[in-house]
Amino acid sequence: MIALSRPDSNAPLARRLEATARPVLIHLPGSADADSGVDARIEVSGSVLMTWAAKTAALCAAEDLDDGTRLRLDLPVHWMSLAVAFGAVCAGVQPAFTGIDGQAPEDVDAVVAEDAAAPVPAGALGLRLALPRDLSPVRAHPDEVSAADVDMAEALLGEADRFADTPRVPAAASLADPAAEAEDVLHVPGAAVLARGPLQARHLAAALQAWDEGRAVVVCAGDLAAAAREAGFSA
Repeated sequence: MIALSRPDSNAPLARRLEATARPVLIHLPGSADADSGVDARIEVSGSVLMTWAAKTAALCAAEDLDDGTRLRLDLPVHWMSLAVAFGAVCAGVQPAFTGIDGQAPEDVDAVVAEDAAAPVPAGALGLRLALPRDLSPVRAHPDEVSAADVDMAEALLGEADRFADTPRVPAAASLADPAAEAEDVLHVPGAAVLARGPLQARHLAAALQAWDEGRAVVVCAGDLAAAAREAGFSA
């Protein structure tokens, strides 16, 4: 079990995460026919997670994405997309997600998309994020990014590693019901296991709940129970 509650179990979640060097986010590679988005097992410590979250929050502030603004996250479940989503909500941004039916909310102020050519609603800012396949620093987008958009990977590298203000971590239940049953989320002792697929509110809610309870988050492609065991948790 990830001891996020130490050294101060009464500290806010952000402080507990910043203080732990243990892995709080584990991204497992997939099989030959089930790509999970990484090439090898990735273990992200609480401090590293908070570094990328802080950089994302700073970028949101630089782009005037603050309280009341809506950011659509058109990203797959991935260790980096969870860090970015966490940083955005810590900045007070309201996350929005493309539904499983493919319907994308248009009333947003910005869109983060992995695809450099993904359409963005008129008047919204386009942020393009090439997700890394390892734990190395995020890379510039391999495809051409429009001059009107932001290459998020390059922009993140220039932002501060720590939050300028106290992170405003929302309650998991304010995003989605973290206890609701879903085929792509499995709660086991010590971890919440998330299946590779389009990032949804329930994934972020499950991650926030797990971290607040001192559990890790596992990202995988394939059987969730098997992935939990592979990551070292009983299913």
